[in-house]
Amino acid sequence: MKKVMTVVDPKGAQFEFQSQGLDNFEKDFVELVDTTLPLFAVKNKLLHLMEVNGRPQFKIPKFTTRDGEEHIFYFDVLPITESRSVKVYRYKGYS
Repeated sequence: MKKVMTVVDPKGAQFEFQSQGLDNFEKDFVELVDTTLPLFAVKNKLLHLMEVNGRPQFKIPKFTTRDGEEHIFYFDVLPITESRSVKVYRYKGYS
C-alpha cells in the first residue's frame, strides 16, 4: 500500500520568525504537551487550524498535557503591510 503525504497549507500564515515570543512558545509547548511528535512536525497544522477557525488560539486537551490540565495557547495576529495575504502569529502566552 502506497502512503500518501498530506501537505497542510496555512494560507499565508506563519509564526513570528526568530523572536523571543517564538522561543517562549516552543519552550512552553515542549514543557506542557505530552507528545512524541516534535513541535516542528505540527506547526503548520496548528497554523492551519487557527486560520480555518478564524481564532488566534488553539487548545490542548487535558489528556495530552503533562500536568493533566487543559491549556490554551494565545497569539496576536499581525498582517504584513506589504501583503494582505500574509499574517504573522506572535505568541502571547498560555492559560
